[in-house]
Amino acid sequence: KEKSVLGQLFVTYMNSEENFEWRQNMYYAKLSVQVCLAIPFVMLWTWGACCVAQVSPPGVGFFILFIGTAAKLTWFGFTLWKRTGWCMSPIIFMSFALAFMSTILFCVAVVLLDPAVHQGGQPYSFLGLSMVMFTLNAIPMIPYYFAKDDSVKNAMKQFMFSINAASKDIRSKSAQRQTAGLTKDPSKGEGVVKQSIHYILDGCYSLHAS
Repeated sequence: KEKSVLGQLFVTYMNSEENFEWRQNMYYAKLSVQVCLAIPFVMLWTWGACCVAQVSPPGVGFFILFIGTAAKLTWFGFTLWKRTGWCMSPIIFMSFALAFMSTILFCVAVVLLDPAVHQGGQPYSFLGLSMVMFTLNAIPMIPYYFAKDDSVKNAMKQFMFSINAASKDIRSKSAQRQTAGLTKDPSKGEGVVKQSIHYILDGCYSLHAS
């Protein structure tokens, strides 16, 4: 069997007092992964900071700094989300949230840190500031818009109808199995009052009816 450096870190499990060697290897393995994940961001931020200081216009540097960060975080969050079977986790949600905040910061930085204002004595762009403020003010209206949209309501009703229909089909099959003399398995939640979503996703996600 082919050996690897990373694999050798885990062959020392319970080979030392209080499993000290294995826990130490785990710490350094975790640290090395964090460093590998941080290196692309550090290089991107260094490149963006240098462009802000040396390149004209500095908006190019802000684009690399903020939009580049947002692109990397979005790619990381989407890839991790897909690999985990579309299960949302705090790190995935944080990746998307930071990507969104980086995009907003880019819009603000381009307007407020414009060299035409600080070096040329020009006034702030009223149109640019208005667009940024309008964008921020429109964000809380997004859930309200979807809640009041008739097409979204109809789609949600159809979705819930499909969920209920599928759950009824699963319930009928479960009843037929119980009629055949099979016992209920409490570990799978059988015998517990469930909602439709529990019947559909039972065995796929860690959902509990209780």
